[in-house]
Parts: sequence; C-alpha cells; structure tokens
Amino acid sequence: MHRAIIFGFLLIPANAYWVIQTEFLRDYGFTIPTCISLFFNVVYIICILVLFNAFIKKVYPKLALRSGELLLIYYILCISSFMAGEEVMQTLVSLLGHAFWYATPENEWQAFHAYLPEWLTVRDKSALEVFYESEATVNLTQYAEHFKSWLPAVLAWSVFLTVLVFVMYCLNVILRKQWMDNERLTYPVVRLPLELIKDAGSLEFFRNKAVLAGFGIAALINLINGFSFLYPVIPSIPIKYQDIGQFFTEKPWDAVGWVPVSFYPFVIGLGFLIPLELSFSCWFFYVFYKMLLVFGTATGLAQSEVAFHPNEQILGAYIGVLVIALWNCRRYLVGILSHIFHQSSVRDKDEPMGYRTALSVVIIGFAFLIAFSVMAGMALWVAVLFFVLYFAISMSITRLRAELGAPVHDTWSIGSTGPDTFIAGTFGTRRFSPETLGMLTLYYGFNMDHRSHVMPHQLESLKVADALNLNWKWFGATTIMASLFGSIAAFWAIFHSCYKLEFLGRPYGAFERLQGWLFYPSGPDLSGLGFFGFGAILTIMLMAIRSRFIWFHFHPLGYALAPGWTMNLIWFPLFISWGAKLLILRYGGLKALRQFMPFFLGLILGDFIVGGSWTLVKIFLGIPTYSFWI
Repeated sequence: MHRAIIFGFLLIPANAYWVIQTEFLRDYGFTIPTCISLFFNVVYIICILVLFNAFIKKVYPKLALRSGELLLIYYILCISSFMAGEEVMQTLVSLLGHAFWYATPENEWQAFHAYLPEWLTVRDKSALEVFYESEATVNLTQYAEHFKSWLPAVLAWSVFLTVLVFVMYCLNVILRKQWMDNERLTYPVVRLPLELIKDAGSLEFFRNKAVLAGFGIAALINLINGFSFLYPVIPSIPIKYQDIGQFFTEKPWDAVGWVPVSFYPFVIGLGFLIPLELSFSCWFFYVFYKMLLVFGTATGLAQSEVAFHPNEQILGAYIGVLVIALWNCRRYLVGILSHIFHQSSVRDKDEPMGYRTALSVVIIGFAFLIAFSVMAGMALWVAVLFFVLYFAISMSITRLRAELGAPVHDTWSIGSTGPDTFIAGTFGTRRFSPETLGMLTLYYGFNMDHRSHVMPHQLESLKVADALNLNWKWFGATTIMASLFGSIAAFWAIFHSCYKLEFLGRPYGAFERLQGWLFYPSGPDLSGLGFFGFGAILTIMLMAIRSRFIWFHFHPLGYALAPGWTMNLIWFPLFISWGAKLLILRYGGLKALRQFMPFFLGLILGDFIVGGSWTLVKIFLGIPTYSFWI
C-alpha cells in the first residue's frame, strides 16, 4: 500500500490544479466536477490508471497495481478534490482577504475588520494584489514572499479542515456496519468505481458490448457538441437545460419559475442505478414542490417562493432523515457503547478502526473544533450548536447517498443554507457578538451549500473495500495525510492560477451578509423556524407511513432534495431513467435489468471521459471549450 499512497500523493497537485482551473477560473467557461456526487475528474484518472495498468500487467506483472492500491488512490483523489472544490478551499481562500481588499469608505467594511481574527485572515495589501489583480507583475522572489504571507492562515485552516474530515471518517467507522451490513443499503454511486477497480486492469468491463454502446452514445454527443462549440457551423445536440418555465406567463402558473428540461447522459446513467421508488420520489416531489408554489400564489397564501422558506424545509428534512436513521439503529449504537465501556460481545477487530478509538477521536476532534472557534472569537454555545448541526447535516447527506445515490444534493434553493444562516436566523443577530458573526462568516468557506461533501465519499470507499474484500486499515492514516496535503495543494493551485490569470472566484456575498448582520441587526425568524420544523416532521411522518404500508412509494429522501437548486437540472433525466427502468422491469424482469445495467454505466463513463477531456483542452490550450455539465 505504500506505493499507492506515494502515487496518490504525487497525483494530488495535478488533480487540484485540474479542479481549480475547471471551477475557479471561469473566463473560459466552466464545469464544476465537485458538485456531482461522483467526481468525474477522479473517475477519469482512475480509468486512465486502469488502462495503463492493463498494459503494465502484460509487460511486467510485478509492477502492476492491485485493486486495493487503486482504491486507495481513488480515495486520496476524492479527498483532495473535496479540498480543492468550489465549496471548500476555493470559497475559503476567497474569504481570507476579500473584506480587506474590497473595503471602501462607501461600504464601511473597515468597521468589522477588528471582528475577524488576524491569524485566520490575510491583510497584507501587496500579497492580496497578486491574488486579485491580473495586471500585477512580480518576479519569483516576490511571488514566494507573497505566498509566505498567505501561508500562516492557510496552514491554520488546513489543520482545522483535516480535523473536521477525520472526525467525519470516525463517524463513518461507527455507522459503517449498520448501514452496510445490517441495513444493506444500495450505495448506487459506487457502482462505476467498483467496476473499474475490481479487475485492476483485466479490461473485462471495457469489453462489455453494452458498456461500449452506452459509452459510444455519450462520447458521440460530447464530441459533436464540443466541435459545435468551437465551430458553430456544426449543429449541436441540445442536451442542456431548456427552460419551459418561460412559457408559463399568466398567474398563478408563472409561480413555477425556472423549470429546466435537460438530457445529461451521466445523470440518466446514475439515475438508473437508483432504486425505482427513490428515483420516482425525486422527480415527483420536484413537480409537487412546483405545484405547491402555484397553489400558494392562487390562494394568496404565498406570493413568492421565499414565503415557503425552501432552505429551511431542506435543512429540516435532512435533520428528519438523520433522526429516522439514528432511531432505526438505536440498538446497534447502544451495543457499540456497551462494547466501549463494558466489553460486550460486539466485535470490532475487522473494522477500519476500533470503536473505542473512533469515539475517542470524535470527542477529541469535536473539542478541538470548539476550542479553535472560541479562540477565534466565537461564543462557546454557538460553536457547539454549529458543529452539532454541521455533523448532523454531514451524516444525513451520507445516509442519503448510501440509500438513494442522488447524483447531486445541496441546501441551496433561494440562497445558501447551513448552520451559520440557520443559527443567525433562528436566534436573531442581536443575540450574537460581532466576533461570533465574523466567525460564522468565515465558516461559510466550508459550509456554503453542501453540494461537495467528503463524508459520503469516505463511506462509499469503505463500501468498495468491503465489496471487494480489500484491506481498509490504511484509510485512517490516509485520511489525515490526504486532507492536510490536499488542502495545501489546493491553496497552491489557487494562488498559482491567480498569479497567472485574473481571479474570478467570489465569496458569494458572505461579507455583504455580515454587513447586514452588524449594521441592521434582526430578531428571531419564527416563520423560518416553523418551516424547519415542518420539514423535519413531514419527513418523519413519510418514513413512518412507509414503514407501515408497503405500497406507499413516496420516500422522504425525495422530499429532502426537491427544493434544491441542482434538482432543477436533474429532475427530467431522473424521470427518463425512472421510466426506462420501470419498463425494463415490467417487461423483462431482473434478468433484463442486469443486462441493461452496463449500458447505463457506459453512459456515465462516456460523458465523464470525453466531457472531462474538453476541460483539459481548455486548460492546456487556454481556449473556451464545451462544458458537458452546467
């Protein structure tokens, strides 16, 4: 495993640079790999490694990578992609100097500079100039000096994020057996990585005619659209969203707003892997939510989407999902606690980490995060509440991915929602000190809308290891090293890219929000809290009905996803995959379903490989290219 770790770490800077160039610097158009449940850049690299490994197996078999080594590389790249993603280091680094570079007498941002901790921000204007101004010309010596100005804050945040990620890993270790062995959740997202890794270069998967057919269709669409983008005389195949909401111009139907119809091949492929009733619930609740907006307008109960507080409903639904999941495994958790304190018959020798060690790390790590927050100026009770909510959302998304395998997930509907905005809205900003509000603003850097989340990838990688009977003892140490090195490599990629090109990242109005919190303090938002409770209670009720009536096909996970922004993009592809799967099952049965499965895996792979190649063309040639996603 040592060579897999070394090889994986050698790939981290290149992978981080790819993600940053694709997502962060958008002057050439952009695709966001880390807002998809299955990171296409990681699949791309693993696919190349598998093909190269097949060649090595024939030439010098002793040097060929084994399945366990490929899995470890996959895991390392997932963590580094998360760190380099739009919703972690990209946003976090943007926040470190934004309030100081863009402060003017007009916006009065200087007033809250004192409330932002110096050791977690960057205030040196010469160092910020390299980051924000494309016209800034510096030599390599100045570049190194400016890099050092950023380094203390980046190292502090890197340690913080490493602890955060490792605590999530230990929570996965505790929950793994229940969600993997006892409940036997489906883990649809891992199906393609599992197929790529299990043969370690035998190429059996690539020889499947159904895989080749699906790959060919998706690849052809991407090739045609890619060349059509470069040469408009070539007609394109319209697979991206066409807004049908624009045709509803009269009240109350205009309340549906943006309703895009798209045909993303990889979403159709991922949707086919989802259990039938879950894919049905995804598109059904999306349509139901749109009809609810129409009903609200028609009856006068709500004249806009804001009145329904969709963000709070999403957050409540996620908490409801977690409450149900923890209630269902209460005996399992009691057994683990009994084992930790009384040495019961529960066995953990075959687990990635002993339960006692995992729980100890969770407690120590949680205490570190609280101490970090308090040292930075946050009130103790706010820090505790923030991380309780953060880890609750993390576990809920992990459960959602393990059971549903949603191609995307987020807490963004009409704005970002997370523990920061929920706490400020629930209690009112008048209750908080300026320092607490300042830290809530900086915590927005890893808490934007939870599209890119590492905890599901951790559990999914453990699932692949379990399915292939591979050694997972290395995952703990690898998590720490990949998180720390991945965050530093991501910062280097961001800084180096902005040194060469114009900075186009944005902290998404975080300091405008802080300005409003400080200059216009508000009281508790009881309406938002009510919709949060409604979302949680409705989710629990739906699950209770499902547990009593087998014929009830409305899964609460679909409701949790429905108001999210990215669900707009994928609802119709999920409808297509649901319809295809329903017809295959009805007229062909399980045998036909197994025969068609490789075709849909091929759709995912073709979209990722050829679509991903266009992003590489953009990076190496510096020209706008076709973006296969968003």
